[in-house]
Amino acid sequence: MKYCSSCGAQMDDSASFCSKCGTPAPRSQAEYSRPQPNSYRQPYYDHNPKDRVAAALLALFLGTLGIQYFYIGKNKAGVICILISVLTCFVGAVILDVLFFIQGIIMLCGTQEEFMEKYVNTPKDFPLF
Repeated sequence: MKYCSSCGAQMDDSASFCSKCGTPAPRSQAEYSRPQPNSYRQPYYDHNPKDRVAAALLALFLGTLGIQYFYIGKNKAGVICILISVLTCFVGAVILDVLFFIQGIIMLCGTQEEFMEKYVNTPKDFPLF
């Protein structure tokens, strides 16, 4: 019986990939032992951390333009915000203002680690809440 090297799930001997997480199956006999899932992995931390207070203030005051997303490195989300504002003749900006005001408050209330995990180091292109 094989075990996934990433998540530790059992795999069929004939499986090429883990059905749970998609990781390729182990190839050598040494890789067949059951690992402790994610116990050896260190969390990813950005070497250039972003300040949550600066991002929160940008969300509060310039959220309609998505400036906070450009600041945290999510350029695709920033462009989407600008396009929504411009293409709806700033009618959509009112909705964005309310959403980003709430987002700014959430950023201010959380810790720096929560901010980095939820907004900066997430694989999401458009982290809202």
